[in-house]
Amino acid sequence: MSLQILLRHTTITTTLFSATTKLLDLDFPARGFHVGDSQQFVLGLVYRSLRDKNDASFTIPATSHQVPESFQPFLQDEISLVDNRLQIHARLTKFEHNSSGVKLAQR
Repeated sequence: MSLQILLRHTTITTTLFSATTKLLDLDFPARGFHVGDSQQFVLGLVYRSLRDKNDASFTIPATSHQVPESFQPFLQDEISLVDNRLQIHARLTKFEHNSSGVKLAQR
């Protein structure tokens, strides 16, 4: 098991405007099963939250935007090549669930 966390907070301030972006990404490959000596399938979950905010100025109106939080289960194929020194990782299918429903995500 592993957990990869990406937290990014970006602020841009100029004399004309100020903008802030907050991103949280969690990638949790939870369960793997081997198919032979050099191939493994991994099941997991990805969570994403993204928020943008622009402060008002005399040229730009204030805005705030939040992308719906999404939960995405996935199936990943990991293949080891060259005596386990090179690996190929491919996410085979990915479904996304957010406030607008469930859909098949194209990646």
